[in-house]
Amino acid sequence: MLGNAFKGLYGKKGTHKRKYREFPSQLNQNIAFWSGMTDVIIVDLYIFNYYTNMLGNDFNTDQKLDYHNLFPNEIPQYVAFKDKKLRDEFNDALKQLRYDGTYNAIVNRSIITK
Repeated sequence: MLGNAFKGLYGKKGTHKRKYREFPSQLNQNIAFWSGMTDVIIVDLYIFNYYTNMLGNDFNTDQKLDYHNLFPNEIPQYVAFKDKKLRDEFNDALKQLRYDGTYNAIVNRSIITK
C-alpha cells in the first residue's frame, strides 16, 4: 500500500530493511512508540489514540506529535454476512447509532484531546 519507493527501501531486499519492523499487535506497536524504541509508526489514528489513552498511566503520552495522512481519509470498510436477516439487523442498528449520535460519541472517545 505504500508503493514501490517504500518497498525499495524497507522491503525484504530494501536498503533500509533493518530499520523497518512490523508488530503482531497494535498494542505492542504503541508500546514500542511510547517507550522510545521507535520514532515513527504507521497506524490508524483511532487505534493509535485508543492505545495512547490506555497507556497514558505507564508512559509519557503528553508529547506533541506530528501526524501525516498517508492514505485517503475514507478507506472503505466491509462486513460480510452469510445471513440476510443478520445483515439487515446490523445495518438497522448501525443506522440507529449514527442517527442518535452514539456512533460519533464512540469515535470521539478515541480522539486524544491533550
